[in-house]
Amino acid sequence: MSKLFSKSKSLNESINSKSRDAFIQIDGISKTFNATNAVKNVNLNIHKGELFTILGGSGCGKSTLLKIIAGLEIPDQGSVVIDGIDMSNIPANERPINMMFQSYAVFPHMSVFQNIAYGLKKENIPKSVIEDKVAAMIKLVQLDNLDNRMPNELSGGQLQRVALGRALVKQPKVLLLDEPLAALDKKLREQTQFELMNLQSELNMTFIVVTHDQEEAMTLSSRIALMNKGEFIQIGSPSQIYETPINRYTADFFGSINFFDGEIISQDQKTKKTIAKLQSCNSFIYGQSNQQFDTKDAVIIGVRPEKIAINVKKPLDNEVSVIEGKIEGLAYYGDRNLYRVRTEKHGIILASSQNFERSELIKKDWKDKIFLSWHQNANVFLKD
Repeated sequence: MSKLFSKSKSLNESINSKSRDAFIQIDGISKTFNATNAVKNVNLNIHKGELFTILGGSGCGKSTLLKIIAGLEIPDQGSVVIDGIDMSNIPANERPINMMFQSYAVFPHMSVFQNIAYGLKKENIPKSVIEDKVAAMIKLVQLDNLDNRMPNELSGGQLQRVALGRALVKQPKVLLLDEPLAALDKKLREQTQFELMNLQSELNMTFIVVTHDQEEAMTLSSRIALMNKGEFIQIGSPSQIYETPINRYTADFFGSINFFDGEIISQDQKTKKTIAKLQSCNSFIYGQSNQQFDTKDAVIIGVRPEKIAINVKKPLDNEVSVIEGKIEGLAYYGDRNLYRVRTEKHGIILASSQNFERSELIKKDWKDKIFLSWHQNANVFLKD
């Protein structure tokens, strides 16, 4: 059997290569529908071998941008360059791209083998070559012994793999995935995320995923572009966007976060050590910030619930911020608890803790007086 794909370098080696230019260049793309700016002057470079995610809520423009890359929508202005070739005058069916839709669009009257082979047959590739390539793809997407099954005999996860196999068998330079896991239940979706990552890494192919699911984006991506109202708000690795958001919108989009309004007291431009005073009291908040602030600038301080420790006794460590409160609500998630803590001057603060003990051994309960504390490096200073 002939090899369908050659062995590739690791993703990290590929992305860290200093000699390689951007594989996909999106330059000044804009698109308007009925006077509404769906995409506004978007610029983006994607590297070869990346699993890149465009993330945002409904109507933010992410699917429109994906269709522009695919050639299914024509931009009002701007260009898409793939592997050094401007796609402006190249129709969708001639671009080195394949696209996997949310609905999978599997042909109901064709078997697994016939579905995956469809694109190759349309190109009049010799039968023996098709058989080799489809057999290799069936093995790659873990559909062994299912080649003769019909779509109505398959589970949702298997249908997703059929659609993926059909999209990959033609060996496109870029695979576009529009909400690829949205139709799967939570447990299967989590399992398939890892399968998709492993597959992409093995092929060293460039994947661009569009999703509204923050957890999915965080799990899958080498980098994420967060989109809102047709524009990119922040681009970075999952950890960069989660731990160092550039504004309140980004911080609030990912998971839960507590916000405190404050005023900048000082910032050392060399060390980036930042001091702010909370508006609700005379407490001072310390931390590091790559954003530049001037004295008396308004600032929002963000602290993630998982960064906050819950203490029965008041901590005496000078390096932590401490706030007293009472537990007003408790949500049990199995692996962790989320506490809503009522404080005198700061309103409700969310704090979470991992359940290292069995639930019946957890001592904290509603109306208990507790002390919340967090280290200064947990503070994120944000401009609104």
